[in-house]
Amino acid sequence: MALHLELVAWAEPQLAVLKIEKKDFMPIVGDAGFRQYFRLHTTPALLAVYGPPDIEKHEQFTQISAHWRAHNINAPQVYAHDFDRGFLLIEDFGQHSLADQLQHCQTLADVAVAYSAPLQHLRALQTVPTTPFYPLYSADLLLQELHLFTEWFVAGLLNIVLTETEKNQLKGLFDAVVAQLSEQPNVIVHRDFHCRNIQVLADHNVGLIDFQDAVFGPITYDLVSLLKDCYQLWPKTFVQTEALNYRKTLPAHLAMASDAAFLEAFHLMGWQRHMKVLGIFSRLALRDNKRRYIDDLPRVIAYVGDAMSECPLLMPFKNWFDARIFSVAKTQPWFNSVTIQT
Repeated sequence: MALHLELVAWAEPQLAVLKIEKKDFMPIVGDAGFRQYFRLHTTPALLAVYGPPDIEKHEQFTQISAHWRAHNINAPQVYAHDFDRGFLLIEDFGQHSLADQLQHCQTLADVAVAYSAPLQHLRALQTVPTTPFYPLYSADLLLQELHLFTEWFVAGLLNIVLTETEKNQLKGLFDAVVAQLSEQPNVIVHRDFHCRNIQVLADHNVGLIDFQDAVFGPITYDLVSLLKDCYQLWPKTFVQTEALNYRKTLPAHLAMASDAAFLEAFHLMGWQRHMKVLGIFSRLALRDNKRRYIDDLPRVIAYVGDAMSECPLLMPFKNWFDARIFSVAKTQPWFNSVTIQT
């Protein structure tokens, strides 16, 4: 039986128990993972979801959703699940994402308004008490993510073979960066908090999706994911103003010592995230044949460069990166020059 028919066969009795009439079963475009989505056009609005049970974290998604909803964080309600088969029946937040809203912004003032609700929701999320089922965003995990850069972007996409000296120098830098990141106050981290994972709801509130990889880790991670979004590019002064305005709203134990300390932590965290993303987008293109992510690499490279210019710790890496990596990247057919305005 075809997968979508199996999902229909499973979903229909679940809907009957819920006394919800199925009106349709339309496939919709998914995300970077292996999940498949079907819009049911029911009342209340629901999605049927399939994800390979050996790959996708449906149980974690369900557990986190319940925890967030108990603390007034808008996560989709899970109405039914079959973890063994990889089936979910969840609340449908609709088709209007923050990415869609940002496309219609005419000025940076409009962008600031669009970011208001997501930032309020992030602030609420970061004050939710954690529980043991959130893994620690450990030094080992942060390092594993940085190694995606060398494995998939440097070696995989650019075909650059690093010397042992270069590998040792990168290891030293990665260790130093992660040591600094590990000193940040820890909160619940969505871990992919960007415009495509934030749905704009009818009441101008927002709903969060794709949070099954949530962890307990550095406070600046989700903030930099949003303000230095891999799919958006805003002037540096706007980003830094929004980041510092956000800091002012945090409880004292999360706000760090000063604006300067917060901004340095913010930029360094952004460097770690965007180095990781260079690897992830390359892997999506090379391993999973999702070539569209190649088009986003120039923007991510620009963010790496932006962080290097803001963090003294990264200056030696900047010289190496420009000579060894950027010089090759800019010769690639997918490269186009991206500049972050001041």
